[in-house]
Amino acid sequence: MVLSGKQISTFQNLYKEEFGEEISEEEAYIQAVKLIELVRITYQPITKEDYKKYKLD
Repeated sequence: MVLSGKQISTFQNLYKEEFGEEISEEEAYIQAVKLIELVRITYQPITKEDYKKYKLD
């Protein structure tokens, strides 16, 4: 996965805001890729059939 310099910088800023620590560009890249992969693996859109099955009314 390739992230631009701007994306890495943005992640560094978000990380600093959230955790109060500065991280290197390399560490920001590694952590951002891990986060993206986690979201990619765990996120699955719900089908219309599943929505109807589990909808609480």
